[in-house]
Amino acid sequence: MRIRTILAAAAVPAALAASLLGTAGAASAAPLPSVATVANQTQLDNLVVNGAINKNIEITAPAGENVWLGWTTVNGNVTIDPGAHLSMTADYITGNVTDHGYLALANYATEIHGGLTVTGSAGEYAGSWVNAAFGDWTSYAGGVAGLPTPASQIDGGFTFTGNTATALTNNMAGGGQLHVKGKFTYSGNVAPNGTSLPYQGGLQVDGQSVIS
Repeated sequence: MRIRTILAAAAVPAALAASLLGTAGAASAAPLPSVATVANQTQLDNLVVNGAINKNIEITAPAGENVWLGWTTVNGNVTIDPGAHLSMTADYITGNVTDHGYLALANYATEIHGGLTVTGSAGEYAGSWVNAAFGDWTSYAGGVAGLPTPASQIDGGFTFTGNTATALTNNMAGGGQLHVKGKFTYSGNVAPNGTSLPYQGGLQVDGQSVIS
């Protein structure tokens, strides 16, 4: 009986040590950024601290809210929900951008360090002939990423698949071609009336291009 008591008492510090070590290990791991939902311009502006947003962002704001992300570093990912709208100028996104609604790159050049994926989007009205899920309107060099030419840049790949709206990749604002350093994939984009939506051209792609 005495031996059992001693062993049980010895087990307590060991269990306590293991618990403390486990806690310390968890504390030392870098926490993943939380997700902030943005339904209007005020909510987006309130996320910016010293020119940066240290969260993943989910945009739910519709076109009527006219939400702009400008001159900001986002240390995380950006997601645009179906029916939502986001315009970006002079930004630097450290993660990926996923667009299920409408995304415009406008004015000063923006850099996406990860990839850009546009999929499952019905887009929004962008002229007399088409709805668009994405548009490039970059006009000026610079931005927080300090890009040297008036062309926005995607450091990873650009995937545009399974949309019922087109991609306006021909920059009609007078800036340079959108620069895709990785792979470009364009496929399966068909208007609601069944008409195929062909690739419009206008990209500078360093990697492989798969267009169908």
